[in-house]
Amino acid sequence: MKGLLISVILFLNITTFAKEEDRGWGLSLGEGTSNIRIGGRIQAIGVHNFDTGFKDLYLRRARVNLQYQTQRHHMIYMDLRNDNLNEGDQGEGSLSIGDAFYEIPIDSPFIDDITLFRSKVDVSYSQTASSKDLIHPNRSRVSDYASNFVVHNRRATNLQANGGNDWLTYQLVISDGIQSEEVEKLSGTTTISNISKQDLTYGAKARFYLWNGVDNKKAELQETFYGAKKTLSFGLGAFVNPKIQYTLSDGRKISHSRTLYNGEISFAYNHFRFLAEGFLFKGDILDPSQSRFGDAWGTYMRSEYILGKVAPYIGLNYLRRDKNQRDSYETSQLVGINYYAQKKSRRYGISFENIENGRLIGLSDRKKVMTYLLLDY
Repeated sequence: MKGLLISVILFLNITTFAKEEDRGWGLSLGEGTSNIRIGGRIQAIGVHNFDTGFKDLYLRRARVNLQYQTQRHHMIYMDLRNDNLNEGDQGEGSLSIGDAFYEIPIDSPFIDDITLFRSKVDVSYSQTASSKDLIHPNRSRVSDYASNFVVHNRRATNLQANGGNDWLTYQLVISDGIQSEEVEKLSGTTTISNISKQDLTYGAKARFYLWNGVDNKKAELQETFYGAKKTLSFGLGAFVNPKIQYTLSDGRKISHSRTLYNGEISFAYNHFRFLAEGFLFKGDILDPSQSRFGDAWGTYMRSEYILGKVAPYIGLNYLRRDKNQRDSYETSQLVGINYYAQKKSRRYGISFENIENGRLIGLSDRKKVMTYLLLDY
């Protein structure tokens, strides 16, 4: 309980010193039309799980962001990260590369840019939004499941073409596939040893903007707009890996395709924000022991209402791992409150989440409180 109390005290006291200013991220150094930007992100989390008595203090995000824009406006972006530092029994972790991409502008009425290497594949609105602009520090379980279903961590090495106009944006992508450690089976004693071979993942996402507010400027992909946007958009996406071959712990090899379908609705009107997505997972591996594949589906919604700098919010999540088995569900209900001291630059919050699992999931239900301090600089 001590860790939770420390986090609550930090939350209650440090907000008193919140300043009014709101800055963009990083320190910008420019010469001519070239520009270098250096910034960072720290997100500190305190958790208390009521059912197990588990308490934890950790850094969800610890990053340094680097961006270089050349005289011809080509952009190179990379971040160094050590995420989930000291979470649970993970210890100090290690430094790794997150995003690392080269963006090339294209002078074409159909394509805005070509982006190479490690940039996010738009498998989900929430997953594509930056962690600094999430309503809650953790994304929904179902969108996390989508982030690894056809592309590892939604940013495996890939090639993207991005474009659009005043009412439409789209992404066409060819990407590396998935990693064996991220493949979740539903039942059976046989495990997945490795992925012996697989095809590339191919996909497309289109987002239609029906309303862009009085400024007629398309909204960025953000879960929260900090009470400063009017927008209504719908999105549809489809991504497929035609063949993935799994090597099992009993020595057998089994193969199947994987397809992810995604739909979304995003609405904001000044202080009110609503976001919902639905997913269909085809070719999910259910029981490797019986070489059984099937389909999963899920949905979530999140909404907040901003009153000055205070923003209460709610969230619902549902994932059914096997569409034919009622007891294969994972569901949760989330309530919380944010204090946007400096919008995306400095935020404090507290949340309560109730997590329930069906019999086939094999996990106990949980209730947990989270307190957090999010910094982007």
